[in-house]
Amino acid sequence: MKENKIKVSIVMPVLNGMPYFPKAMESILHQTLKEIEILVVDAGSTDGTSEYVTQVAQMDARVRLFFVVKKSMGYQYNLGIQNARGVYVGFCESDDYMDTSAYEKMYLTAVENEHPDAIKSDFYFFIMKDEEEISLYYSTFLSKQKNLYGKTINTRNCPTLFFRDVNIWNGIYKREFLEKNNILLNESQGAAFQDAGFILQVHMTAEKEYYLKQAYYHYRKDNEGSSVYKKEIYKFAIWELEYMMCWFERNEQYTKLWAHTVFERLFGLFADLYGKYYMKNGETKCSAVLELQSRLKCFVKTHGCSLQSELQKFWHFTLFLENVELFSKIVTQEIKNNIQDCLYFKNNIDQYKYSVIFGCGESGQVLLTILLKNGYKGEISFCDNNQEKWNGRVMGYPVISVEKACEEWENTCFLLPGSSLYWKEMKIQLWENGVDTENILVAPCFAPHSAMEIDWNY
Repeated sequence: MKENKIKVSIVMPVLNGMPYFPKAMESILHQTLKEIEILVVDAGSTDGTSEYVTQVAQMDARVRLFFVVKKSMGYQYNLGIQNARGVYVGFCESDDYMDTSAYEKMYLTAVENEHPDAIKSDFYFFIMKDEEEISLYYSTFLSKQKNLYGKTINTRNCPTLFFRDVNIWNGIYKREFLEKNNILLNESQGAAFQDAGFILQVHMTAEKEYYLKQAYYHYRKDNEGSSVYKKEIYKFAIWELEYMMCWFERNEQYTKLWAHTVFERLFGLFADLYGKYYMKNGETKCSAVLELQSRLKCFVKTHGCSLQSELQKFWHFTLFLENVELFSKIVTQEIKNNIQDCLYFKNNIDQYKYSVIFGCGESGQVLLTILLKNGYKGEISFCDNNQEKWNGRVMGYPVISVEKACEEWENTCFLLPGSSLYWKEMKIQLWENGVDTENILVAPCFAPHSAMEIDWNY
């Protein structure tokens, strides 16, 4: 069989992508893996993007252009997948960028490991503030599962991937695998969350996925024109739930094993987005939400008691099926409580000139990111019980021992990440080292995906 000269096909959907798109394109054009093709799918740009990509294609034969009318990121991605010729398919959004060695490292990993269905990696969230990039490293696996990096795994043995690995652009996927399983994106209008259903399909059908403990993809979180900031964004989550219900009806062999996990993932997304919308608008009768309730009731009834018993563990889901209005009020109140917690946190920390974040792992880094994003003026450092971290730096900030931090506690606020499982133990350790309760502040639970969206001045 003739060897495929194209190792990776990179699909790039775009619609009015200036000024970010040139940076994204440059990061792909300069990949160290040269055997690539770049499929740019433009959905009718009017801001100079079309002219820019046409000029790029004239200079680099690896760039293939597709101009479409339908304004759907899912449709754009699907068109790229269906026209791809590479051994693997990768994705890059128009306002993000890749490290130039990304596709070479991922493809070589695939070759060295007998071509798994997917090669995934960690990635960075980033925003620009005062012309400086603030980056937050996102680890697919937390400390207890870090042994899963660098090996081939099956999602059946690691269902947490449904909640930790939720994006498509931080990896490459074997084209034959996508074609065999007819894995495509929902072609709903707009450009938000259509990849949610895609990656869920990958996790359910892949026999082998390989995870790298490196980050190559840089995901922008400060593009105000992104669809994720639209007013009725919760409808995207409804469309994904409906899309996956249809998928299960076509692929019933996966329903018993995975439907409850998929619903937990997507319904959790919907509940959060709808709660925020309901809080602002107070809408009591929404036809899309009532239709979703009807569809979910029918699906659960059709697929039997085992599915229903699994889903009953998620009380938000059960409540939604019984009483949409009460569900709306409860999720709204939860969001209001979170806002109040955030404001309390802001008002307390602002009085301190020096803050020490206890723990420099993911929870601590998320907390640092929120402080930087919101313009905290005081000095910041980490303290940690891991001696290997002492005298080093994390995200550019120093890490010292807990004991040393406590010796310098005057006019210092010790910040405990509320999302850490050990914040109570942290508080006791600080007490034992002489820190007063009034100088200890437990932060609200902030998720990595939302850390750069929180604006406590809004």
